[in-house]
This record gives sequence, C-alpha cells and structure tokens, in this order.
Amino acid sequence: MSEGRGFYRIKDTVMLRVEDFNSRNGDGRRGQRGDRRLPAVTSLSKLTETFGNSLKRLSQNKSRDMQDIVNCLGTIHSQLNTLMGYPDELQEVDLSATGMSFGCSEEFPAGTILDIGITLLPYHTEIEVLGEVIRLTKNSEKASYKYSAAIKFTTITTNDRSNLTQHIMQVESRQIKEKRHLAK
Repeated sequence: MSEGRGFYRIKDTVMLRVEDFNSRNGDGRRGQRGDRRLPAVTSLSKLTETFGNSLKRLSQNKSRDMQDIVNCLGTIHSQLNTLMGYPDELQEVDLSATGMSFGCSEEFPAGTILDIGITLLPYHTEIEVLGEVIRLTKNSEKASYKYSAAIKFTTITTNDRSNLTQHIMQVESRQIKEKRHLAK
C-alpha cells in the first residue's frame, strides 16, 4: 500500500481508450463503442464479455496445458476486441481504485471530464469510468507521450469498482511474491 494513502496503487499495463466526455456524440452515446451498437455487434460484445469471464475461470487452473489453452483463447479474445473496434494498444499506467495516471498525446486541461475504457489484463476485464483530470504535466522531449494526466474517478459502477479492486489486489499479491522470490 502506498504510504500516506488509504488504498493500493499499482503500475500496470492495460488497454486504454480515453476521450473527452464533452466531445461525445450529440445523441449521448459514447464514442468508439457506442457508435457501433447494432444488433450483431451487441451480440458480439456480449460474446466477448462471456469469453473474458470464461478466461478468468480457466486461468485459475495451474496446469501447463490449461495455461497454453488460456493463452490461445486470450489471443482470440484480443482479436474479437479488435473486430469490435476496441483499443489494442497496451499502455503503462499507475492505477488505483480511486484514480489513475497515464501518458497521453492530447492536452486535457485540469477539470476536464474524460470517458475512459480500461481493459485489465490478462483476463480482458473491461471497465468504464468517468474521471476528472486533476493534473496535467508536460513530459520531456524524450518521453513516449507529450503529457502525463492524473485522473480522479468520478463515476464508476459498483461492479466495475469491484473488478478493479480485485485486479489491483491480484497484481499487488503477484508483485509481493516476485519480490520475495528475488530476495531468496
């Protein structure tokens, strides 16, 4: 747990979709995903969600053969996400149950509300949040992204917060085990 904070914060690699909430379509739908909500696509979306949940259950099995199957299914799931127009670019972020920070090329002034889609790996758990930019800093010329944005989540469903918290605890546990293993 981070010193001085009442929550865990991790460094993680996720698939990330970010857009200015105010630049959404006039019909109130979200950008990339909302624009494609045709019946066939909605069915595909449900399939990818079911697929992701199945991957979670299968991955609990520690056998080598099962892990190979999970890896193959994860690749198929990723391809389904690509077909859906979901982002497939991996990005490193600092993540907690109450907010996150990440690099971005676009300038989002403090106070901007962002619509953020986060796909947590390796299980492809997707969460949707609205977050307020609390700080934007300009990075050095050598950085991958022009800016770093710090976000406070303002709207997140109970289910998404639960999934996010569970993910953070799993990553934190894995990192502690790795540190112990290296210390031996």
